[in-house]
Amino acid sequence: MSTQDFKEINEELTSALKDGSDAMTPTAAVSHIVPIVAPMIKSLSHDALVKWKKERKIYNEEAYERIVTTVKENMDRDQLEDECNLL
Repeated sequence: MSTQDFKEINEELTSALKDGSDAMTPTAAVSHIVPIVAPMIKSLSHDALVKWKKERKIYNEEAYERIVTTVKENMDRDQLEDECNLL
């Protein structure tokens, strides 16, 4: 699913909740994970590449933070320390 798909689903659910309608009530678990979409190179001009590099740096930091947080939350602390000591 693309980011646009998630946005459309979110808008449909939000409008249904505002209307008080039960028609859009999900019957299955809904993921609260919103994917981070990597920035695309749209032009090879210097200004565009500088902008892309800044956006890519932010993307990498956000992706790294999500991974680290997920690993920390889902691993036993002693096991995590043991794995780190092996590196």
